Amino acid sequence: MERRYQVFVSSTYHDLTEERLEVIKALLELDCIPCGMEYFPAASEETWNYIQNLIDGCDYYVLIVGGRYGSMTASGVSYTRREYEYALAKGLPVIAFLHGSPEDLPAKKTEQSSGGRKKLEEFITLVRKHLCKDWSTADQLGAVVSRSLTQLIKRHPRTGWVKADALASSEATEEILGLTRQVKDLQIQLAVLQAKPPEGSELLAQDTDVVTLQFWYDVVDSSKARNKIDYNLGRETGRFELTWNKIFARVAPVVALQASETSVKNAIVRLINDKFDWSWDALPPNAEVTNITLAKETVNLLRIQLVALGLITVERGEYSAIPQWGLTKLGRDKMFAVVSVKRAENKSTPKTTTRKNGTRKRAV
Repeated sequence: MERRYQVFVSSTYHDLTEERLEVIKALLELDCIPCGMEYFPAASEETWNYIQNLIDGCDYYVLIVGGRYGSMTASGVSYTRREYEYALAKGLPVIAFLHGSPEDLPAKKTEQSSGGRKKLEEFITLVRKHLCKDWSTADQLGAVVSRSLTQLIKRHPRTGWVKADALASSEATEEILGLTRQVKDLQIQLAVLQAKPPEGSELLAQDTDVVTLQFWYDVVDSSKARNKIDYNLGRETGRFELTWNKIFARVAPVVALQASETSVKNAIVRLINDKFDWSWDALPPNAEVTNITLAKETVNLLRIQLVALGLITVERGEYSAIPQWGLTKLGRDKMFAVVSVKRAENKSTPKTTTRKNGTRKRAV
């Protein structure tokens, strides 16, 4: 946001009119707002309160000292010194510019009385205790002020002035930045929460707890498959017990990049087909099992339980009504723990295998 700084220029008046003009030009080139008492050269006690208010409203204070001490108050202190001391007391960033060779100045630009010269020397001694620069010509003074004030602004940034219409956009920008920081904080908090099990999930069945899967299947007579006569021997109900870890180990890789609930059911059906013991006496000769279908209640149970444990997300499909399953951050961590291959405890002795021809192959 563009800012303009108000700078109070303090100096004696009649002897430094050309120099003040160069300083004001330099300030305007820096997009600063010059402020001073050049329009009130005959300072008085009545104008002092006005001067104080002007200084209070400025961002920086510039003092120019030539060969004169200036008009004095009733207490014997010049208004220029009084302004300088007031600016210091207010904590305003102050920089002074002293003439390097006051003895070379024309007589009309110097103090004629010994008392005035003494007070000027005392003032210069005070000024040199603080930040100050020397100058010799009006042109040089403008350049020195420009460079010095630029550095002062960098070291001591101030509030400055902004346009009213820019202020509104600035406030909006600050609000946006604040909201952006808030969003980032909330994202961090959300990531932490997503990596933890939901509150109360420790009371739910999980890990090595056993769940009973209910499914349907058809029994067919493979010897009559060609003519289809009495091919289907009936629809049967089966139940199979598995731990939640084994179920999740089969489901997680399928839904790692999101998958439909149909794909999940197919994965569990393959698990049942692989692990279930179909060798029971009730099956007739030449009987085969086909069309294994998970019970709807079982699918609902698996979906609800895995969501409640914070392991999966379920969303409606974009192009179909079939729910889409995906892994949460906690679910991915769980998948790595349950499915990934662990290192062998002893790697020092490679295993050997025997080929059919009797030769031995060493593992590498």
